[in-house]
Amino acid sequence: MLKAVDIPYNITALQLRGSTATEMLLFSMFLYQSLPQLIPKTTIDFTCMLGEVGRCRLTLQNPR
Repeated sequence: MLKAVDIPYNITALQLRGSTATEMLLFSMFLYQSLPQLIPKTTIDFTCMLGEVGRCRLTLQNPR
């Protein structure tokens, strides 16, 4: 699942299952810091009639 959401943490299911409490704590902290970035900030709704093709041009900018 981590690969699916493009999170760079290389661990296998067997390593995760056999990890110590300290390793699980570190993994949990990594997820706690990484996963909030994946929550959508806003939703953009496009309205059009059913069966029609709707087109819209968007410009996205990084606020940094």
